[in-house]
Amino acid sequence: MGKARSFENEVVQKHYNNAIDKLKARENGSKQDILDAVDVASVSQKWYVIHDYLDELITLAMYDEAKEFIHMSVGWYDKEGAQSGHVALLYRNLAVVEYRQANFEEAFTHLYIAKDKCPPTEKYIALLIKNDFGIIYYHLNDLKQAEECFLACYEEGKKILSKDDEDYHRKAVFVNNILINLGSIYNRTCNYFKAKELYSEGLEVFKSLNEFSGIANIYNNLGIIEASLGDYQKSKEHFEKSINLKEDGYDIRGLARSYVNLGECNLLLENYDEAIEKTQTGLTFAKNSTYNELITTALDILARSYEGSKDYEKAFHFLQELKIASDDYKSRLHKQKLAELQVQYKTKEHEKDKEIYRLQNIDLAQALTVRDKLFSVIAHDLKGPVNNVYATLEMFQDSPVLSVDELKGIISDLYFDTKATVFLLDNLLQWGQSHLNKDEIQPKAVNLLPIIDSVVNLNRNNIDHKGIILNNKIHSDLEVFCDKNVPSLVLRNILTNATKFTPSGGVITLKAKVNDDFTLVTIADSGIGIKPQNIKNLFVLDMNKSTFGTNAEKGAGLGLYLSYDYIKQAGGDITVRSVVGEGTEFTVHFPNNSDSFLKATEESN
Repeated sequence: MGKARSFENEVVQKHYNNAIDKLKARENGSKQDILDAVDVASVSQKWYVIHDYLDELITLAMYDEAKEFIHMSVGWYDKEGAQSGHVALLYRNLAVVEYRQANFEEAFTHLYIAKDKCPPTEKYIALLIKNDFGIIYYHLNDLKQAEECFLACYEEGKKILSKDDEDYHRKAVFVNNILINLGSIYNRTCNYFKAKELYSEGLEVFKSLNEFSGIANIYNNLGIIEASLGDYQKSKEHFEKSINLKEDGYDIRGLARSYVNLGECNLLLENYDEAIEKTQTGLTFAKNSTYNELITTALDILARSYEGSKDYEKAFHFLQELKIASDDYKSRLHKQKLAELQVQYKTKEHEKDKEIYRLQNIDLAQALTVRDKLFSVIAHDLKGPVNNVYATLEMFQDSPVLSVDELKGIISDLYFDTKATVFLLDNLLQWGQSHLNKDEIQPKAVNLLPIIDSVVNLNRNNIDHKGIILNNKIHSDLEVFCDKNVPSLVLRNILTNATKFTPSGGVITLKAKVNDDFTLVTIADSGIGIKPQNIKNLFVLDMNKSTFGTNAEKGAGLGLYLSYDYIKQAGGDITVRSVVGEGTEFTVHFPNNSDSFLKATEESN
């Protein structure tokens, strides 16, 4: 433990000696005994030795010793590959040490490390960490964020409580302390009725648990509320109860608060001598625990108390001390403000990193889906027709003599297989370009009419083969603003799809409509239609399953996905209307000009 400290104030000396005696009793005489105990303990036993020792170091405000011991403990765990939950708790303790010294930025950093190291199964440890985030927000006066943390912790904390749990007492104390933290927020925001309600509820719980430290803290908080309401006598009684309950304890900071609060209460009651005595005791505790905010409060109370007792020399002395401490405190406040901004920045950066990670995972999942679909297309839809051509040519080689009718049938089959394969290869090439060169969409004014005529001609054989009636009502020039490759690919795929699912003797109609921002090209068929539940999946790669056409035409299920992806990049859209048994209507929206293109692409981004 090192050299014992000595104090002029007898009350402080008494409490300090009591604390040291307890700590030494637990150490079995010395710090070296603790280190030896940790060295020989099993991994499961080691934590209990470390935790109890750390708890008392922090309670005694022996922060340097606590930090040294935490770093040593992390080293032990790293060497032995121990539970990450225990390592998370060590970093959480490091955060507690830092925020108790108003080093909020460092505390925040350690809490994030603790959060990252905490296993998903360790719900209690995760709650401890979340509660500490709330405490930091509270100290930084971000009361809304603090309240959100405490409320979430309290609700989650109640769910993990079980009287059958061997650690029930510790967890119940923790959950009740969250309730007290909420009360402190309402106290600070002058919602005294709500604060008293929570304190009263917490008081009953602590009494049932025989948790005297918790009871003492609540009496201190109730004293603050009564003083705020002007009932100084009742306030004084609460502070005295708090101190009496802490007499046998060693909560240095808690004693500092209660003594300074009692001193101020006596000042307001004009009991100057008692105010000086109690505040001096609190000041000594505050200095010993580096409770800087409380030090300035105590110096101010002492200056006013001596002024009230007409000892102006001592009043002036404490005013000078207050000025020095206040300047130092202002410097710390400035540092605290910087820390607050750093905390806010790190919080946003952490959330941004999480969002980037989430989006990267989505992109990766989508990329894997595309890859799987591509291999499926190559393995099945591309390989099948090529194998058919190969088998047919092999048959020619084995049986060169065929009748005219047999030859016509084979050539017809080869024609459709080859055409389907070329069409599929074209889609695959366009797909590859669209994914490798997404930033190379080059929009410009394009006349749709020759593109539509070309698309119709490409599908003419299939249309005529099925005896489909094609009504092309688009005859005038239609100028749109998009990449020149987009209309050809999109309209070709949709018209091919319409031909595929329209029965022999059916009707396909092409028409167009122009409005202020978009030209709408509609391809309507009298085909088999699409079920409502399937329409939403038409443009989703892993959901759009290829089906056979009315004449058993094959497809890869890639065309509509590619068309939708391509038109969205070009600032357009595709909408679908369909009735099962009556037909389907696809409408492609092409931007009319650069303004509508830019507006559409900005909105999609």
